[in-house]
Amino acid sequence: MYTKDEIVELILENKLFCDKYVWDNKGTTLYEEKYNEYVSFDTGLWQDPLEFSNLLFFLQDKKIKTFLNVGTFNGVTFNFLSDFLNKFEKCDCITIDPINHNPIIYTKYSYYDYTSEIYIGKGFDLVFIDGDHSYDNVKLDYENVGKYAKYVCFHDINDDEVAKLQGGVPKFWNEIKINKEYLEFINKNKNINTMGIGVICNHL
Repeated sequence: MYTKDEIVELILENKLFCDKYVWDNKGTTLYEEKYNEYVSFDTGLWQDPLEFSNLLFFLQDKKIKTFLNVGTFNGVTFNFLSDFLNKFEKCDCITIDPINHNPIIYTKYSYYDYTSEIYIGKGFDLVFIDGDHSYDNVKLDYENVGKYAKYVCFHDINDDEVAKLQGGVPKFWNEIKINKEYLEFINKNKNINTMGIGVICNHL
């Protein structure tokens, strides 16, 4: 098992992605200044190191054998999380995204141009929802696959920009977590209010 600090080091080795739009329009990166040397505009995880390390620390003893990632983007987060899960259990890892962002592809994992509708009702151990961030589509991904998972994660539960999309992930997260067993990983020391990870524990 890894400590949280060890997981942060693993994350930083893979760089942290920052959208050039954010830099050009806000004059800052998405992260705390102490992470500046690890920021890249070309590659890396679009994840806050503290938030993501807390998620991975939580997941490492959960015996995850099936993992569906919704929203591939550059593939770095999916690949990293898949490699991490496979350190503890042999895990079948799939990522889906109808938009081809030319992700980094590892032959040991599966990459498809599907939407979550292809897997309606399938009970994965872990689902990570990080695709279309509008309220309607986050809700649809949850209804299709999230509610059937043992653990379903939502990215961007505390994101001001995403909240402009009909309320986006933050609105849906605040609705769905009521009367559920859940965890929130939010680093409030970031330069701008963005990202945040929520986990619903269904234990089906």
